[in-house]
Amino acid sequence: MSFFPPKEYATRNTVLPRRAFSTMLLACVFFTVPGVCSADDISPVVEIVKTHCIECHSAETKEGGLDLTSPGTNVKDSLQRAQWIHIYDRVRKNEMPPDPQQLPEAQRDQMLQTLEPLLHDADMAEVMANGRGPMRRVNRDEFAQNLRDLLQLPDLNVREILPEDRVGHHFNKTTAMLDLSRVQLMAFLDATESALSQATASGMTPPPAAKHRFLATQMFQEAETFGNREAMFYAKNNQLLPLNGGELAELRRTNQHDPEAELA
Repeated sequence: MSFFPPKEYATRNTVLPRRAFSTMLLACVFFTVPGVCSADDISPVVEIVKTHCIECHSAETKEGGLDLTSPGTNVKDSLQRAQWIHIYDRVRKNEMPPDPQQLPEAQRDQMLQTLEPLLHDADMAEVMANGRGPMRRVNRDEFAQNLRDLLQLPDLNVREILPEDRVGHHFNKTTAMLDLSRVQLMAFLDATESALSQATASGMTPPPAAKHRFLATQMFQEAETFGNREAMFYAKNNQLLPLNGGELAELRRTNQHDPEAELA
């Protein structure tokens, strides 16, 4: 369908509409509106980076340890996404480039508006697929605690047998830092054997069990009675047994404890 009126209607009254359509067509030719980026299209940002950032972040200069000669374009990859998050944060804070005038405000806004949904969606997709905390091995403290719980050995100490775990972001539970080498695997086996040896009876007859009975007024001797934050209350025959601090201290000094007193 033609945008212009037929020639038979090209009278004086139709000159203005024809001129208007001509102007619109000319604008379409000279001022092409850029297409909207797809959800995974990071190429406009890459072009901006290559134009304005390569001088300081080339393979030769590599300021701050950042080489942007060939920036990755797959934000679904965690390592590449981490690099783009670093770039996004620096650009948003006007720290990159060092002189804010080197990057036009329009291109800065374009970078931020393009990167933000891409990084957010990629991060959420990874969380939905793998969880917020990826699967990892236990560190040496957790391993020792698990052995104590499983073997019911509260005094078990195998921590020093195990190599020290690497630290990432001030934590020794970071998945990326908890690798498993042959040396570490052998240390875990040695610690397990040591724990099993301690949990296994050394003879046919188990050692006699030691039993200790503590009366109520013998317990928590650092605590006080009635009113303080760590107050102890005692009962006898289901009734309150009033003992002030002086009386309780005297009982403990003379060792004349009432066996029927209970800790309430």
